[in-house]
Amino acid sequence: MLLLITFSRPRTSFGFVDRFLTVAEYDEIPTVLVFNKQDLYDDEDLELYNEAKTLYQSLGYECLLVSAETGYGIEQLNALIANKTNLLVGYSGVGKSTLLNYLHPNVKIRTQVISDYSDKGQHTTTAATMYYLASGAAIIDTPGIKMLELVALEPEQVGFYFREIKQFAKQCKYSNCIHLDEPKCAVKEAVRNNLISDRRYASYVKIVTDIESINYWERM
Repeated sequence: MLLLITFSRPRTSFGFVDRFLTVAEYDEIPTVLVFNKQDLYDDEDLELYNEAKTLYQSLGYECLLVSAETGYGIEQLNALIANKTNLLVGYSGVGKSTLLNYLHPNVKIRTQVISDYSDKGQHTTTAATMYYLASGAAIIDTPGIKMLELVALEPEQVGFYFREIKQFAKQCKYSNCIHLDEPKCAVKEAVRNNLISDRRYASYVKIVTDIESINYWERM
C-alpha cells in the first residue's frame, strides 16, 4: 500500500499517518510512505520530512520523497511498485490523481486545485479504480480520505499495532497495561528516555482515548 503524504496544501498530520499505519498493521498490509509535492517544499517542510523519514524508517517503514509535478523520485517509486498490485491512499488533495497521470500519461485523470479558503483538497476520485502500468504494476486509486476511525479495536489492543509500543509493552508490570496511568509501565518509561517518539506516543494516546470515548457513549 502507498500512503501519499503532503506537508502543505493540504498538510497531512503525523496523527493521521499514525492512525492509518495502525489500520495497516491491524490488517497486515505492508505500507510505504510516499511524501509528495517535493517541488513545493520550503525549509520548514524539509525539516518535517527529515523528521518523519528518520522516525518512520527507524520503525521499519520505507519512505520516498517525490514530486508528481516534476518527476522527482518517480523512477525510484516505479522500481518499488513494479510487478505489484498497490493501493494508493491519502487525504483529498495530496496528489493521487496527479501522480497517476504522471505514472500513466494515457489515463488523463481529472484533477482539482486545492481550496485557498480551507487549504484542503476536493474529491476528484469517487470510486476505487485499478490502473495497469507499463512496469507491470497495478495501482488501485481510492477516493480521498477526510477522516479515519478505528472502530474495530479495543483500547487494550491498540499497542499491538504500534511497532515500538508492542516491543516495550512486554516489559510492563501488568499484562493488561494500556500505557496511560498504570504504574511501572515500560512504555511510558521508554517515552521518558526518548526510546519512543513523543509524537508517536501522543498519537497512541489520542487513538486510545478516542476509542474509550466511543465505547462510553455506546454504553449510554
